[in-house]
Amino acid sequence: MIAWLQRSPSASVYFSSLTVAEVLGVPDNVVVKRLAAIGELCGVAPGRVRVAAGLVPTILAELEGFQKTVVEDATFDPKVLISADLKTLRGYGRMLREVAAGASQGKDFGFGIDLAGPLAYQKEFGVQFDVGKAVAMVDDPGPLAPWNFGLQSAVAIGGGRVTAEQLAGNTRRYPVSNLFGHFAFRQMLANAVPRTEGHPSLGLFRTKKKGGRGDWFDAGIAATAALADRLVSDDAELKRRCDWLRARRLLNFETVMLADLLKRG
Repeated sequence: MIAWLQRSPSASVYFSSLTVAEVLGVPDNVVVKRLAAIGELCGVAPGRVRVAAGLVPTILAELEGFQKTVVEDATFDPKVLISADLKTLRGYGRMLREVAAGASQGKDFGFGIDLAGPLAYQKEFGVQFDVGKAVAMVDDPGPLAPWNFGLQSAVAIGGGRVTAEQLAGNTRRYPVSNLFGHFAFRQMLANAVPRTEGHPSLGLFRTKKKGGRGDWFDAGIAATAALADRLVSDDAELKRRCDWLRARRLLNFETVMLADLLKRG
C-alpha cells in the first residue's frame, strides 16, 4: 500500500470507521499492528490517509450541506499514529473497542429484520410474503420512490431535517442516503422471503447469518463510500452486491480487491 500511495500522488485513502467493529474479535496485538501500519501510511503520505465517518454522521453531514467527497471522522485523526509508541497504540486500541461495542448495538441502522423475517412477516400479516413481488422489487433498476422503506433510516437520522420526498431519487444531493436505501430495502425484502426461494437476486442480498450484523455493516461501509472513486474490499460478497448495483447505475464507484488495486500501479 505504501508503494501504491507513492505512485499515486493525487490519491487519498479513507479507512472506514465502521470496520472498527471487527476489533471486538481481534487480539490486542493484531489491533496494535494494524494501527501502527496506518501510522506508517500517514507518514509516507501526509494528509492523504484519513478515516471516514460512520453512516450516521455521514448522513447528518449530507443532510446539513452538499458534500463533494467522503465525510471524515471528527473523532479519530490518524496522524497521531505516526511513530506512536506502544502505549499510545494500545490506548487507541482500547478506544476502538469502545467505539466498536457502541456500533454493534445499532448494527442494522434501524431495520429490525434478519433471517427470522419470513416467520415474522407471516405472523404479522397472516400470509407469506409474495416471492414474485419481492423479486420484482429487488430487480427494479429505478431510483427509490418516496414510499420506499429503505429511506426510513435517513429520515429518522435527520430528525425532521428532510422528508422521504426530498431524498427519493435525488442522488446528486443525497448520494449516501439513497445508496444505503438501495442496500437496505433489498436486504429487508430478501430476508422476508423463505430461504427455500433460491432466486439469484434474493440470495445475493439475503443476510448470511442470524442478525446479519456483518451484512448491515457492509451496507453502511458501501454507502459512506458513495462519493469515492473506488471501494477497496476483500469481501467477495460485498463486491458482488456493489457490482450488481453498479451494473444498474445505482452506485458510481468501482469495487476492487486490494491485490488487484496494487497490481494496477
